[in-house]
Amino acid sequence: MKIQKLSHDVVDQIAAGEVLERPANMIKELIENSVDAGATEIEIDIDSGGRKVLIKDNGHGIEKEDLVLALDRHATSKIHKASDLWALNTFGFRGEALASIASVSQLTLSSKAKGANKAYAVHSEFGKKTDSYETNLDQGTSILVEELFANVPARLKFLKSDTAETTAIKKMLKAFSLSFPHVSIRLKSGGKQLSYYPKSENLSARCSQVLERKKMYETEIELGLMSCKVVYCAPNEVARNSQNMWFFVQDRWIQDRSLQAAVIAGFENTLMHGEYPICAVWIHCDPQEVDVNVHPTKSQVKFRDPRAAFRVVRECILKGVAKAPWLADMLQDTSPKKQVALKPQAKEEVNESFGGLAFERTSFQKKEVSYSADKKENSDSTLDILAKYASPKNKTSESVESGALVDKASHSSVRSATELDSKELNVQDEQVSHFAKELDNTKSSSPISPRVEVAGHDLVGFDSVEKKESDAFFDNKHYWSKLQVLGQADNCYIVAQSRQSLILVDQHAAHERISFERIVNAWAGGHIDVQNYLLPLEIKMEEEEADAVESVAEDLLKLSITVERLGPDLIGVSSAPILMKEKAISLALFDLSKEVIKNGGGTAVERKLKDIAATMACHSSVRAGQALSFDQMKALLEQMDEYPLSSFCPHGRPVFVEYPFTKIDKDFGRIL
Repeated sequence: MKIQKLSHDVVDQIAAGEVLERPANMIKELIENSVDAGATEIEIDIDSGGRKVLIKDNGHGIEKEDLVLALDRHATSKIHKASDLWALNTFGFRGEALASIASVSQLTLSSKAKGANKAYAVHSEFGKKTDSYETNLDQGTSILVEELFANVPARLKFLKSDTAETTAIKKMLKAFSLSFPHVSIRLKSGGKQLSYYPKSENLSARCSQVLERKKMYETEIELGLMSCKVVYCAPNEVARNSQNMWFFVQDRWIQDRSLQAAVIAGFENTLMHGEYPICAVWIHCDPQEVDVNVHPTKSQVKFRDPRAAFRVVRECILKGVAKAPWLADMLQDTSPKKQVALKPQAKEEVNESFGGLAFERTSFQKKEVSYSADKKENSDSTLDILAKYASPKNKTSESVESGALVDKASHSSVRSATELDSKELNVQDEQVSHFAKELDNTKSSSPISPRVEVAGHDLVGFDSVEKKESDAFFDNKHYWSKLQVLGQADNCYIVAQSRQSLILVDQHAAHERISFERIVNAWAGGHIDVQNYLLPLEIKMEEEEADAVESVAEDLLKLSITVERLGPDLIGVSSAPILMKEKAISLALFDLSKEVIKNGGGTAVERKLKDIAATMACHSSVRAGQALSFDQMKALLEQMDEYPLSSFCPHGRPVFVEYPFTKIDKDFGRIL
């Protein structure tokens, strides 16, 4: 068969098939043209799932002599030479969108240029254009598209239902609205308004508006040649899929799995498995650092240094999350209205035991705690830790029972907090025990609150029985220690109150976060034992994987892991933290190599180390089922103030639950 040149009709339909997958792609291209034209108001009216569309804007318009030319392929005002492709400051640049749309629809393009006295229009019937003619229109541009894909039955068959296509259009408009808070966007269908995003003051306000979230937080960072800004929700407000992570490069909405991985890495140790953060991410860089001309619909980009893009996103989120700004909103005023004095009870032996469902809810074979004023036994080491922070006046540890303070004699059935299962951890037994002991011997740097004796009892944390209204103030460095401890529920939850809410704190999750942060800080400070191997640990992998590991050798050295290249497909590990077994090192390096190859940046080893630290913290923390005294509960809350992420355990579980008094009043029918 002879080679022949394709006709213009065939070329146009091929190009349209690449650029216009569905109506949402078409509307995206037209809106980008509106923004490039300086529009601040855009209105879209759709019908039949987007097969009929009318778009109006108030941009600077198109001159009469350019109207017909605008429908020609590769006709554009945005670039003029090849080098302009690496200095783009507009969304459109190929000159394909209008020509592609005109070839598969009935299109009417009307426009009135800024400063012009008259408006003009041009009509195209599936690629056949008319001359320009005079029409009525205010300044700006109007584009009417009808019978989309009517001349391409194959493409028409692949369109989904009108509802599905409308949903895709709404999602696309959400993305566009997020990136341009100064542009008002309205979507209508059949005379009904589907969505409206008025102009907003800034990105945070627009994100709250578009994503329908009451409170979002903003963080930004500049790293090397890239800058990143992220607007995000608190980690306790999450989604069940990745659909609520939005990414923009040079303000262009894109899809990128590597950046998704960077976001997840930034939220590490605050999300549970299967949870995804709600956020919008903007990356800006020198135009020469990114290629936006790699996909027909421009939904993907290619970074010159993908690893730098991964790093700037992760570091930006880590910076914001580390400050835990949501605590200021969750615990708005932790100063209680007044100190409640607990009625004293005669000290007598109290036995507490239970079975059935209550037994199954614990992690012990037997949940049985006895209290006696006459007997004393050595308590668990983690309880001793907390007792160290109590006042010297309190010689015996105490526990809460029926709202009273009584002496605690023993915890004979409670498992030692330093007992660890190294098989679960995949770490060395001796080092785990060493770290557990270190935690037990660590003293809090937080000062103990003054004690006041009221109604025969020592009360912690208040200067007087009743605090004056003017004395209550919000101190963002003392969220937890300012709570009034009321008692302990089910030997699992610390019951406390603030001025506005009743608060339950999971004692195990809270202490787990504290222990985790101390282990990680010890690691970061170099206070970690490192094992130097007499002979390097040899790890055989694919050559590409070995190249990836070798490329991040300096980063690994910062984590006390020394690697060297022993051969084309062989990596040697000459030293590593004694915490990690050989199997854990191998698995971590394999994961790291895959991540570097796929995402251009690796945090697998660091995450592996933090996973180990989280498991260690879990096994060396106060257990559910352990009775705590008032002093111990207060000391635990004081230690929580030392770490911003204390509202989440290292595995992402919430540490506390808040019940506003207004809700309780409503439940009791006190208020409507």
